[in-house]
Amino acid sequence: MESKPDEVLEALDSLLVVLGEATQRNQVAARRARTIRRLRSHGRSYREIFRRVEGTLNLGITAENVDTLLEANGRLQGAEVRALFGEGLSAEEIATLLGMTQKRTCEVLRNISGSDGGTA
Repeated sequence: MESKPDEVLEALDSLLVVLGEATQRNQVAARRARTIRRLRSHGRSYREIFRRVEGTLNLGITAENVDTLLEANGRLQGAEVRALFGEGLSAEEIATLLGMTQKRTCEVLRNISGSDGGTA
C-alpha cells in the first residue's frame, strides 16, 4: 500500500530550495553593491559604473526573491492549513496555531475547497 505524499514536507522542501536560491542571488547582489560602492568611492560616475558593472540592477534580484518566497510561502501555508483541517482542527484553531487571522484561514480553506475539485 502506497502512503500518501506529505504535502507539508513537500512544500517545506520547495521552500528550502527557494531560500537557497535567494541566498545565492543575495550574495551576487551584495558583491555588485560592494563593487558599486568601491567604484563610487574612487570617484567614478554612476554612468561609468553602470556601464562597467554587469547586472547592476539589484532591484531585479530583490523582486525575484520576493516573488519566489511569496509563492513558496503560499504553497506551504496552504499545505499546513489543509493538513490541520484534515486533522479536524477548526478555522479558529488553525488561525491561532499558525499565527494567521481567522479571516485569512477561511480564505485559504475556501481556495482549497474550490480548487481541489473535491478530491482528497
